[in-house]
Amino acid sequence: MNVPINSVMGYIGLALLVFGAFMILAGFDVISIQQVTVRKGKKTWILGIVFALLGVWLLLPELGTPAPTIGSLEPSEPLLVPTAVSNPPPSSKDVSESPITFNIPNNSLWNQSSDGSYTVTGNEDTIAWSDMIVEGDIELTFEIQFQGPNGEGAIIIYGNGSGLSDEQLFFGFGPVHSKIMGGTPYDSRFLDDVWMTDVDINKKHSIMIRIINHKASLFFDGIEILSAFIPEEINTSGRIGIYKYHGDTGISDNGATYSNFRLITSSVVEP
Repeated sequence: MNVPINSVMGYIGLALLVFGAFMILAGFDVISIQQVTVRKGKKTWILGIVFALLGVWLLLPELGTPAPTIGSLEPSEPLLVPTAVSNPPPSSKDVSESPITFNIPNNSLWNQSSDGSYTVTGNEDTIAWSDMIVEGDIELTFEIQFQGPNGEGAIIIYGNGSGLSDEQLFFGFGPVHSKIMGGTPYDSRFLDDVWMTDVDINKKHSIMIRIINHKASLFFDGIEILSAFIPEEINTSGRIGIYKYHGDTGISDNGATYSNFRLITSSVVEP
């Protein structure tokens, strides 16, 4: 029998209980041991009862405590699981999801519709900046309609709000080529790129740009096509820009129409 005893007093109580039981049996002349002289009678079995009761009393604390299970551990203090803590700057406010709008710099290079869509026209470089500054992790979703087989969309993340910068993050995506770059598309600082195939230019496509823990990912129609860790020299705070650049092709059908912008971010810093 596995008796759950974990103290000296418990073992003493067990010994007294056994000895008391022996005295009771000997007092009633149930057992007889030749090497040990025990006188039978009332005094013997009464003394045995006393020893037995004392033994039971000493064993009670042990019997009331369950035996520990092998392999289990019950810590004296709760185990604390560390969690990520976001500490936005005092000038920021938390948001969950919100639409995002852009400021059109030149009406001759942009068409803005009443439904919130933006179409880039012409061959000159132009940037429409967001009216807010984002900081840290973000998730930006929108739809794009390419203007031709060489159409391309381009988004700047963490821009300075005035022009191109070496510290910005650049995303380009289109039927021909998609890429994530550090700085500008003219610097050839590719972080990741892929040549596209079988892209239907006659329908809208969904784009998602996600930045989490310094890792940037580009999703095209729900499929992650690019991902890269952001270099240390790239900003982690700035404006979002819709960028139209002329490139080296000299063609006029490399623009696009953007719509349904939605932004999810941990903090938005007010300008």
